[in-house]
Amino acid sequence: MYPSAGGSDEFLRLFVCIKEMTDGQIDELQGKLTGLREQGENITLKLVELENAWRYSPDAKLLSSLTLYQALKSNITK
Repeated sequence: MYPSAGGSDEFLRLFVCIKEMTDGQIDELQGKLTGLREQGENITLKLVELENAWRYSPDAKLLSSLTLYQALKSNITK
């Protein structure tokens, strides 16, 4: 996917990973701090329902990934 036609040579590969998890494993991830502290990154993981993810961020990578997933989900095998 080219996020900016003509304005950039940036290219993004989009992947999907399906993993079954228990409620406890999912709960452990909520609010987890990630990122490289030595590079000033301070990222807090926020879990949301897949169907509502688009409401939380206008990020083009997220929106493109959701659109691609919806188009291809019938071809994804578990």
